[in-house]
Amino acid sequence: MSLGTILPIVALALGSLASRAPALGQDKIREAVNDRGVALQGCYQDGLDRNPKLKGTIGVEMKVTESGVVEDAKSTQATTLKDDEVVGCVVKVMKSLDFGKQDSPQTVRYSMYFEPDPPKKEEDETK
Repeated sequence: MSLGTILPIVALALGSLASRAPALGQDKIREAVNDRGVALQGCYQDGLDRNPKLKGTIGVEMKVTESGVVEDAKSTQATTLKDDEVVGCVVKVMKSLDFGKQDSPQTVRYSMYFEPDPPKKEEDETK
């Protein structure tokens, strides 16, 4: 069973313009996403079970409250992965992220590229 690969493409956090609060750092965003990596992988695996060649980008925009929880999340126009169930599952997982306490509300845009793992070579299978 191939689990596929998830590659982060870009993480962009926009601080609140009114308060000029600093935006969330890339490391903090990556850490929060990595904490939910198993769930994200599960979303993609379900799609691979339906279509073993499934690949593409999922872009998500999240509204993060001062308490650090995601108040709202939606897929963006950057999304090219053609499986609405996988996209919906990924958005749902992203809604469960916790970024920790912030100085002000933030908007975070995060894109991931999903692709199947390459087929194993025969010599790898004999080891």
